[in-house]
Amino acid sequence: MSKHYCRMLLCFVFCDMFNVDQAHAQLSEFNLEATSNLQMMYEPFSGLTTSRTWELRLIPENTGTGAGNTDTQASQRRLLLRFTPSRLQDFTLAGVDGELPIEIFRGSQSQAPLRLSNNQYEQVVNFAGSDIDSLSLDYIFRIPESIYAEPGQYSLSLDVGVFDFDTSESIGSVIELNLDVSVARKLQTNIAGTRGNYDDGSSFSIIDFDSLTTDKTRRVFIQVRGNAQARIKISSENKGRLKHVTRDDVYINYSITADGEFSTLESPLIIGRAVAKTLQGSAYPMIVKIGDVGSSYAGDYQDLITIDVSPD
Repeated sequence: MSKHYCRMLLCFVFCDMFNVDQAHAQLSEFNLEATSNLQMMYEPFSGLTTSRTWELRLIPENTGTGAGNTDTQASQRRLLLRFTPSRLQDFTLAGVDGELPIEIFRGSQSQAPLRLSNNQYEQVVNFAGSDIDSLSLDYIFRIPESIYAEPGQYSLSLDVGVFDFDTSESIGSVIELNLDVSVARKLQTNIAGTRGNYDDGSSFSIIDFDSLTTDKTRRVFIQVRGNAQARIKISSENKGRLKHVTRDDVYINYSITADGEFSTLESPLIIGRAVAKTLQGSAYPMIVKIGDVGSSYAGDYQDLITIDVSPD
């Protein structure tokens, strides 16, 4: 009799455990919904971050007991959302000639980024299933400012999944998010030794000789930064002559030597240079040398030198 009773008890316990596990599974399965692609454009020399917002919806399946269940312990869940590289790569955007770091923020860049652990970004989410049918979560993907980047396409594929916080078991669907970032060829220039800064478009700088004397020189630097081979074109409005500001028929000749290349600027000087792959770039010296002043007419003289820097 006792032996038979024990068998019945074991059967009862087994069935009870089965029912608890079944109810737990019904409450713990979630679907994730979001767009599968996120595209960005990164400006490596702008000094600004690049970011895009991505919305993720967390939807319980609610089979069996569903939303509206008043059992607080059963309906409130502590979840763990994970962003994992899907191709076993580092958590960076990969391009042909380099990588770009990327960070994930929850809702606002003013907050700290999500926790990065074992090459995964993670976030703890409290889901109150008795109060809501779904939960919308906003994430910001950000590339930091002032990162050197070669031109081209960069990409990263992520698996986004939902897990039980206590057991780390997967309790929902897994979706793939593809991040694509374009980096264009870019060059900026500045003339050091004058008044001016790096600029994307046109800028104006002044080389002041004060009193002109024969063979007097001024040395400046053509500073170039960018992610492409540079074509530097130097041309003179007056074809290598300083023109008197009030007398069109009075000139003083001069010459330049740009990074070792001599020119009288009667025609434009064109040189090609490989720019250092850093945010500082490269500096190319340019020496301006005054020709024979002799008994030139007194007054102010000037010329306009145009330095055009473009990708080669």
